[in-house]
Amino acid sequence: MLMPAGGRQREYFRDRNAARYPPHPMEPAVLALLSDVPDLCSSAEVDLVACSSTMGNLLRCLRGEQKPFRILVEEIGDTMFFIRREKSPTETIPDVRGFGHTFPEHYTTWDESVKTSTSHQRVLSYRFGGMLCFVRFEADGYLPGTVDAPAPDKAKGPAGLDDLLSSLGSATVKTGETAASSAGSLEVKRVGAKVDQSQVFDLKTRSFRRKVNQDTLSDEMPRLWVSQIPNFVLAYHTNGVFDDIRVQDVRAEVAAWETQQRPVLGRLAALLHHIRELVRADPARKLELCHNADRPGTLQIRQQLTDAGDALSGEVKTRWLSASMHGSRGEAGGSPIGSDSDSDSGISFGANDGEEDFTACSDACGYCGHCASAKKP
Repeated sequence: MLMPAGGRQREYFRDRNAARYPPHPMEPAVLALLSDVPDLCSSAEVDLVACSSTMGNLLRCLRGEQKPFRILVEEIGDTMFFIRREKSPTETIPDVRGFGHTFPEHYTTWDESVKTSTSHQRVLSYRFGGMLCFVRFEADGYLPGTVDAPAPDKAKGPAGLDDLLSSLGSATVKTGETAASSAGSLEVKRVGAKVDQSQVFDLKTRSFRRKVNQDTLSDEMPRLWVSQIPNFVLAYHTNGVFDDIRVQDVRAEVAAWETQQRPVLGRLAALLHHIRELVRADPARKLELCHNADRPGTLQIRQQLTDAGDALSGEVKTRWLSASMHGSRGEAGGSPIGSDSDSDSGISFGANDGEEDFTACSDACGYCGHCASAKKP
């Protein structure tokens, strides 16, 4: 299977959500949530709304990695919002090479009712460190399986993997991305069909030369854990010809990684609670987190600049506060992400049946990650 290199160099936004809606990059996801699940806060109070990028950056910081980042933090009601902040909303990824972007454009297809989409953003919920978290992430696609009843427009059912891979000949791909020219207004449309989290996959491409010397799955494990993605597609190519495409169920590997990383995940839980304390102590309920590459592992806490804006527009903020007023705080720990019981995200990680949330510790221990690690009797 040949992957054409294409003509001119395409441009890809570093944060496509900010590029398409610069004033409030998280607002489309929040508005979709409020429209699809009006009573989302009816049973428990949401502690954190974030994206996989901000959660992953904090995890990388705690692991001592050098990647720089900035995160805007704002508390609305009792909910913290983490907003990714790049140098510019329309900042592009420089010198894009390889086939990591073009492979999914050619080898996956959009269902008929959503063909005008530019990305597939999902929001999942889970308990972590005693907090109820809503995490937005971008999915590369989904594998065949049972989906909910289709929308009124009778959306086409999911294609099999062979169909997806054979769609290269008829695929049409846009030459780049277009940023939003103005804030405009958001409109929520109900189309397509709901896809269960268990069907979602993450996709990576690599040269066959790296097949032996690089453990790609291990490198991607933190991101798979943050987004709770159970399937991993790894495609190897030789000069653009893909003849080795592997589809793996990685739930067991992610569960093992979670167990191995308990100390750092405990520190991540402690950090989230500490950030909440700091933002609540600020009169404006706003902060900025900054991590510099020359000081790995050191997180700077700053006041937001005046041009940082707000996490949500006034109208959507009012809707969120109204929904939150009907919520009540759930029991600490809640449905753990590391258990085999039913979870809010529709997918379970963890190998031990009935295992508690190992980050649901207390202020006294500093969220050490060990207090609740013992299995239930």
